Amino acid sequence: MYANLGPGQIAERDPPSPNGVDVLYSHEYVAERMRERNLYGYCSNDPTNATDPLGLYTLKKCTIVIFYGHGRDLYPFLKEDLKPADLPGRILCEFASAVGCKSETFRDLLPLYPGAVLTDKDVQFYGDENAAADDNKAWGQDLKEQNVAAAEKYAKNYLCKSPCCCEKVEIVLKCIGSFWDCNFRLPWYSGKTIDCKTSQE
Repeated sequence: MYANLGPGQIAERDPPSPNGVDVLYSHEYVAERMRERNLYGYCSNDPTNATDPLGLYTLKKCTIVIFYGHGRDLYPFLKEDLKPADLPGRILCEFASAVGCKSETFRDLLPLYPGAVLTDKDVQFYGDENAAADDNKAWGQDLKEQNVAAAEKYAKNYLCKSPCCCEKVEIVLKCIGSFWDCNFRLPWYSGKTIDCKTSQE
């Protein structure tokens, strides 16, 4: 990254590379969208005051978002409507997954964290788990639990440590779909918060 010390601004960015900062974005799609919108996203829009010469700064809160819903709603949202606000905070330390029909097709649209579980099957959220298996469908509750477990592990092993150094990691489950689907037809999942200080003791 080249900085012009006169006005104190970044003149140009480093090109993406396997060893560069883009690796932390987890996927170039999100990295590119963030670069298009905000040159100063790396410092939360405060390049003058957001300095850390001793490397002691910690993020107050990082987020892992698990989007869930019908595949027909998830795909257009992730492809066209995913915005920085959907992954609040510093995108470098924010990741996501999705639970929905044929979520494997969303792989290139998400800043996935290691261990995130996607499926190439249809997903059943309600009814009988055995009946879902008989119909060759994935069980939504299982996928949710696997994604939350992987998110919790990743939070403790990565986000709580350098380079993110989060104080807390919030695992958010966000329904994508119509008001009717999200409030009446799909289950409501609560998230959880990882306290990094406690998890490292």
